[in-house]
Amino acid sequence: VEQVQAIVRWANQHKVGLVPSGGRTGLSAAAVAANGEVVVAFDYMNRILDFNAFDRTVVCQPGVVTKQLQTFAEENGLYYPVDF
Repeated sequence: VEQVQAIVRWANQHKVGLVPSGGRTGLSAAAVAANGEVVVAFDYMNRILDFNAFDRTVVCQPGVVTKQLQTFAEENGLYYPVDF
């Protein structure tokens, strides 16, 4: 978290855009820095932080990939439907 905060401060100081990149699977092609931005990779921030079985909600870090979340759901008797 501290490293992310530092890069955000640096980018703000230098007026450089940031492009967040989750698990970098390439499924959504979202991590494109076409205009000199800096890509911030979150693939090491890949933990599931909280799960509420009653509400069926999950709080996770940005590097959690779909397969990881699907596996977690299955382990808890749930199904995480994804449509690409």
